[in-house]
Amino acid sequence: MVTEIKEMAFDLETPGLDPKAGKPVSMQWEYKGERPQYSEDLSGKVIDDLRNPNVKVVMQNAAFECEWIYYHYGFMITNIEDTMLLAFVMDMGAPFPYTGISRVDNYAKLSSVGLKTMAAHHLGADVWEDELIESLGTKKKSKGITRLVRCIFLEPDVTLKEIFSGKSKVLMENGFTDDDEGRAKLYRLFQSYAIKDPHLTMGMWEKLKPWAHTPAYRNLLRGIPHMIKMKYRGIRADRQGIEKIAAECLAAEENAKKEIYRLVGKEFDIGSNKELPAILKEKGIVLPLTAKENPSTNKNVLKSLDTPLLNNVISYREAAKMRVTYVEGLLLEMDDQDTIHPKYNVCGTVHGRYSSKGEI
Repeated sequence: MVTEIKEMAFDLETPGLDPKAGKPVSMQWEYKGERPQYSEDLSGKVIDDLRNPNVKVVMQNAAFECEWIYYHYGFMITNIEDTMLLAFVMDMGAPFPYTGISRVDNYAKLSSVGLKTMAAHHLGADVWEDELIESLGTKKKSKGITRLVRCIFLEPDVTLKEIFSGKSKVLMENGFTDDDEGRAKLYRLFQSYAIKDPHLTMGMWEKLKPWAHTPAYRNLLRGIPHMIKMKYRGIRADRQGIEKIAAECLAAEENAKKEIYRLVGKEFDIGSNKELPAILKEKGIVLPLTAKENPSTNKNVLKSLDTPLLNNVISYREAAKMRVTYVEGLLLEMDDQDTIHPKYNVCGTVHGRYSSKGEI
């Protein structure tokens, strides 16, 4: 007997980007063939279906939604699909001019797989976010949503003038007065915005799912629950060992710096791209010019000239970079249990590798 798999598009509205900011303020979902629904309480049938392996939960940026559910409700959504990740892997995002970005890099590629731009390109959907931006007088959707969440859920007693600052005049002109009626109108605007996300996500899923069997997509998708658990479990680090390396790097810097000053005969800012070429010129070392007609001080150029002075400059730079960027960076990221909690990015690179950023 074949078990029927139901499909459900799911979305959260949150008080920020970090789950520590507080619980999600609303949940929106749509079962295939049904109307989208809205709630401010994750319970009952919805929570059962998020846990049900026979319900395929489709999200736009599953890593984000799954992390919030895991952090606040203590479980991982079982059967997930991700329209953003699938479009990213298959290079099926919205092209310029939908994104407003013509260059080719990871930022442009991520912009091309946003729900707004994909829905406009693939589904011919109206740019529904423009209405929200115009109504609130904000230049960006994210600022508008943040302020709506503040005035409706987080700071209902704070005046709209304080929350929307210089945009409060636009609010009044659009009928969003600072009274019960005006607040209710803002609430309806928020709901109408939020409930469109699962509907469009389901539409994008119908468009993209013929490619959902692609191995690259499936492999990245499988990693999402593990990456979230790894972030909160963390990576134990050897604080004493890292502090020892930091001290060794600092000693190497100081030794190289003393030798450079001895060879030059005076102190100067070794890290300055203006002072270093001037000092080298005094010593008869002429650096090749860059395309912008500036003396080149990159590592390969300095290595090719192979002088005791430049070799010490290279040693100084390498020790300083190791200490500041890597070693001390690790120490700053450790919690009181000597554990690092990096955030893993599924769409972190153009070519589909995971990337990470130390934070929590």
